Amino acid sequence: MESHDTYAQKALYEQNFTGMFFFLLQRVILSCISRVSNTFLYTI
Repeated sequence: MESHDTYAQKALYEQNFTGMFFFLLQRVILSCISRVSNTFLYTI
């Protein structure tokens, strides 16, 4: 029972880590897109 509990905690931790990673990745991509669009708007 104890090993199953630790496995569940590990899976939950990995899920949270993956969600946080994708959240940060999305923010970085959005900021890059806004920067690129801003430079395009300024050049046009």
